[in-house]
Amino acid sequence: MNPRGKPWARRIGCAVLAASSLCAAAAAGQEFQAGRHFALLPVPVETAGGDAVEVVEVFSHACVHCYSFEPLVTAWQRRQPADVRFERLPATFNA
Repeated sequence: MNPRGKPWARRIGCAVLAASSLCAAAAAGQEFQAGRHFALLPVPVETAGGDAVEVVEVFSHACVHCYSFEPLVTAWQRRQPADVRFERLPATFNA
């Protein structure tokens, strides 16, 4: 058993990461299409960045998965061009 808890949790996490990496690699060479890869909102959401691409990560300070994902998000953020604006939004579930 690993020190963090359940031995199967790490395997599942690795499998999810591998699957998402394969999907990202397959999508890298494609042009995104409305209705197929994303949905257009009927009323656009106002962003804080003007013409910048805005990425918002919703996370929980109490979530071990969010904590484990943080190094990957930080590495991804460093590779983005200047026109990508990255924000973190803490999720709150209880009053």
